[in-house]
Amino acid sequence: MQDTDSIVRTLRAVADPARLRLLRLCVEKPVSVSELAVMTGDSEPNVSRQLKQLALAGLLRRVRRGQRVEYQPVEWSADTQGQSMGQLLVQLLMRQLDPEEASLREARARLRGIEARQRAATPLVGRGGQEPLQRGRLGMTWAVAAGESLTADIEGQRVCLRVAQREIFDAVVSTAGEVVLRVEGRRERDAVNAWLEAEALPGSVQTASELRTAPHFDACVDVALDGDIRDERQLGSLLLRIRACLRAEGVTYCAVPYDVLASSNSPLSHWRRMLAERGFECLGLHPIEADGQHLLLTRARVKKQ
Repeated sequence: MQDTDSIVRTLRAVADPARLRLLRLCVEKPVSVSELAVMTGDSEPNVSRQLKQLALAGLLRRVRRGQRVEYQPVEWSADTQGQSMGQLLVQLLMRQLDPEEASLREARARLRGIEARQRAATPLVGRGGQEPLQRGRLGMTWAVAAGESLTADIEGQRVCLRVAQREIFDAVVSTAGEVVLRVEGRRERDAVNAWLEAEALPGSVQTASELRTAPHFDACVDVALDGDIRDERQLGSLLLRIRACLRAEGVTYCAVPYDVLASSNSPLSHWRRMLAERGFECLGLHPIEADGQHLLLTRARVKKQ
């Protein structure tokens, strides 16, 4: 329980449109003050003051990663009885706030511009001038772990694919009816399209923004690239993104870094709760270790409404 002053301070913190938008952006992805300043068109000192108010109200937390300082929402728990006013309020606000509000779309577009400049001329897929999808033990191990259930789930279906492993690509395109590869931007889309055409391979390519207006998929296969996911907040964002692209009762095969979940006393139970809280029924979990990565292959289905 909290006293009246604490509750009033928390409510005042979100009673400002600018702070509410900052909170929403931090929920979607951990970001720094400088990134938020570019995203919102505001000055860094003003953004810093706004974030401090949200942090003092128990809505955000400040996390240092080496030289980088990020702002993230307070941790959520499946046990609502043990949650603070800030934790409960963040969840309530995120359910009510329209994620497609024009100002939020513009902010995301500015962040993508920042990330594109940071990547410079190197696409996320096809790093170092190599082919976009590489062969290796990880892809082979994944394909074996997915096994016959993958064939049964995607045979003749429309599948959204985000991977860097050729074995997974081959397993999906040999079975699915239609495959759309998801990429982060136009430069990556052009590179992957050129590769598909040169190799006479099936499949089409769409950017993340293009997929927001595309018809829903029957299945989604998403294997996090090394370094893509660093904390649970990004795991939650991954699940929400996958959920948004799937039809009712659509199936996902996603592989996520096990070490991100390892801080929990019961990582597998914790991951199942995360899936359930975001509208998924967990159908199977398979640990995968190869090429220096320890991943958890997850097979899950969108819950019936």
